[in-house]
Amino acid sequence: MNNEDAVGTGDARAGIVPMPFHKRPDRIRDPAKLLDAMRPCREAMTFAMSEVKPFGVHYCGMQTVVAAIDAMARLLGEGEHFWEKGTAPRRDA
Repeated sequence: MNNEDAVGTGDARAGIVPMPFHKRPDRIRDPAKLLDAMRPCREAMTFAMSEVKPFGVHYCGMQTVVAAIDAMARLLGEGEHFWEKGTAPRRDA
């Protein structure tokens, strides 16, 4: 058997080893941990959006990040997570 015949067959003699198959869950095991990690990023984007020209290039980029974070929260089953807990940037008064 030459190398051309062994391609894709997982023949270790040809130096091709099949990738191990790992069954992974479809859902994230600890969504709260991921949501907690996303919160500071979302807050930073929201605060920075208030300091740049509305609907400018940077504003729209940050708005896209916020939308992606909100979409991920919805996928995790916590669609209103950030709204319920409040995400207004904390300002020193």
